[in-house]
Amino acid sequence: MCGIIGIVGRTDVGAALYDALTVLQHRGQDAAGIATVDGSKLRLHKANGLVRDVFGEASMRNLTGRYGIGHCRYPTAGSEGSAEAQPFYVNSPFGLALAHNGNLTNTDALRQELFEQDRRHINTGSDSEVLLNIFAHELQLQAHLRLEPEHVFKAIGGVHGRCVGGYAVVALVLGLGVVAFRDPHGIRPLVLGVRATGEGDEYAVASESVALDLLGFRRVRDVAPGEAVVIGLDGSLHARQCAPARPHTPCIFEYVYLARPDSMIEDVSVYKARLRMGEYLARKILRLRPDHDIDCVMPIPDTSRTAALPLANILGVPYREGFVKNRYVGRTFIMPGQGERVKSVRRKLNAIELEFRNKVVLLVDDSIVRGTTSRQIIQMARDAGARKVYFASAAPPVRYPNVYGIDMPAVSELVAHDRSEVEVQQQLGADWLIYQDLDDLVASVAEGNERLSAFDTSCFSGQYVTGVEEATSTASPPSATTSPSRRGARRPEPAPRLQRIDPAPRSRVTTMRAAGSTGGGPAAASIPMTTLAAVALDCLLECDVARKRARTAEVAAEWRAGRLELVGDDLPAVRDLPVPGRPERPVLVPPRQLASRGLGSVEGRIALLHAVAHIEFNAVNLAWDAVYRFRGLPRAYYDDWVSVADDEARHFGLLAARLGEHGAAYGDLPAHNGLWEMAVRTAADPLARMALVPRVLEARGLDVTPGMIARLREAGDPASADVLAVILAEEVAHVAAGTRWFTHLCAERGLAPGATFLALVRQHAAGAVRPPFNHPARAQAGFDAAEMAALQAL
Repeated sequence: MCGIIGIVGRTDVGAALYDALTVLQHRGQDAAGIATVDGSKLRLHKANGLVRDVFGEASMRNLTGRYGIGHCRYPTAGSEGSAEAQPFYVNSPFGLALAHNGNLTNTDALRQELFEQDRRHINTGSDSEVLLNIFAHELQLQAHLRLEPEHVFKAIGGVHGRCVGGYAVVALVLGLGVVAFRDPHGIRPLVLGVRATGEGDEYAVASESVALDLLGFRRVRDVAPGEAVVIGLDGSLHARQCAPARPHTPCIFEYVYLARPDSMIEDVSVYKARLRMGEYLARKILRLRPDHDIDCVMPIPDTSRTAALPLANILGVPYREGFVKNRYVGRTFIMPGQGERVKSVRRKLNAIELEFRNKVVLLVDDSIVRGTTSRQIIQMARDAGARKVYFASAAPPVRYPNVYGIDMPAVSELVAHDRSEVEVQQQLGADWLIYQDLDDLVASVAEGNERLSAFDTSCFSGQYVTGVEEATSTASPPSATTSPSRRGARRPEPAPRLQRIDPAPRSRVTTMRAAGSTGGGPAAASIPMTTLAAVALDCLLECDVARKRARTAEVAAEWRAGRLELVGDDLPAVRDLPVPGRPERPVLVPPRQLASRGLGSVEGRIALLHAVAHIEFNAVNLAWDAVYRFRGLPRAYYDDWVSVADDEARHFGLLAARLGEHGAAYGDLPAHNGLWEMAVRTAADPLARMALVPRVLEARGLDVTPGMIARLREAGDPASADVLAVILAEEVAHVAAGTRWFTHLCAERGLAPGATFLALVRQHAAGAVRPPFNHPARAQAGFDAAEMAALQAL
């Protein structure tokens, strides 16, 4: 994250740029720079440090000119040297300066292209310099001596065609004015404002509206994803969509932590979004522990205050300020290394003992990233006399790197990576840990703007909106010898590359198409695979619906025939949970945005069949992930989940055929991603997976399907009812498989199955378990009377 500002005014803009950077300082405290144009001369000053330290009286006196740009730097790529402070400048063509917020994910490929094709040399490790030179090259291709906005728009179209990632850009073009543009997904924010003067309108673009507020600019709108804005020296404003339409997915972490609460982003008040985060979190706490023993709610200053207030009100307990913050210590989130962060937390916060003594306190923070700060704060609360310390995060677990401009670089530094929520709780030393659900976080933000239906949630979900391959094409992660204090010298470690291992030929070989290709022609390279995990991952990553079904049946047949092995040379190492292969449609939205329709109409029956088909499609992916991910279990485990994958693919085929008979197809309607989100939560532990996917989510299908069958028969659609009856009969065995292996894993660990299951349900899925229950089907699936009584009482 960085802060950017661009202004075209009627008088010198240097002082206004300085003021704007001071209120964007929270976005970057590493370096700052301002570039202005006075006549035909570009004036530039930049250095490491805070805005107030970089600019003195002499440097500000030199920054004359009535149009300019500014930047405060927070390095996510490149090095920590002052040479990489922004703006960057190139003299050809015309003279260009550029400042950038975000991160390109194909920087290495672009750097090579610039050298080999464009004959341009990159002098630093910054992707912003790469972006500037791409823009310069595309502008030079226009081959016009007199530059017009039309030429700039064409050049930016070329930039979008080459650059992948999240980026918001302000640039100076000498003789023309200020140019601003945003990536086609709108990941990083950019807002446009106008200010009326006696000499005419002045325009500004900035990362956040708070900068416009300070300068007296009226917020006009956000720059649209893929849009470019040219502000001419005559005060004219030109705008053009320069990239094909893509899903609009702004970064949700802006609302959680990065942005100031007094900013508006995408017409959503950051302040109100954080209030709603607290409300949703409070409701979750009441669902999980309606008889909680919390004595008071305390925020971790400052960003969590807004969420903590409504949380305390809804819980009906006092809100207290238990920590005093030292205003002269920077954000520990962006401190260089763990050692420095550890020291900074104690310098940054001091506990008020009277507020903690002999109390059960609920500490609220906006998010938990590395866990270093949270662990120390929890210990500080204990040291101050707290009887119990609960910890609540207004955001879901941060399990994956962010590759779009937020410093979450190495998965090994993320406390929730490869850990269940119980394990994170133990790591932090809390008596209870509560995370926000991802659906609730999305709803908290989307409620402010009905046009927002999706977000970049990659650090929570592992789903990269530009695509997995593009999002993981940055440079390799740092070696083990990389100094952690060299924060600026490392790039964000990408989500694991979904690679294939090509072993030497073996006596028995199953040849499968490499996952990720989209056709069956020459580009669909074939590779030999002999282990079940390898082909399971291949099936999991297949995007084409028909091919996923066919390959699932093929692999199941190969396994049953004994032509695949559990262990072999091509056994792939377990990766972080990959994004499963899916077609481009259906569009995924939060569950509450799905329309509810009665079964009396054809449209209503199509909606029901489509929803169940989406569940079955996800169930195929879940089964293959259970096969691929969890190693070292008895062979019968893999027999069960290969069989489940085969059944679910067949069920999907039945539903797809029935949709076709109604004149519809899978993908015609939106759907939600709840099943796979539970896979993400349980990726680190097969016991949690068996408990929460088959025994909670799939068991819910046993409860509701009989009613759907009855309503379909009443609506005169017996063929659809018959399909659901087949699915219901066979799903009992799937839930039973979950029971069997959950019980097996509990026995291995010396755990009581009933108590363990209920504890996991209360923590992760209490809202998904509600009566009425299908007692006969659940009994067949392995639920005993004591479990059912406990579930009934939840």
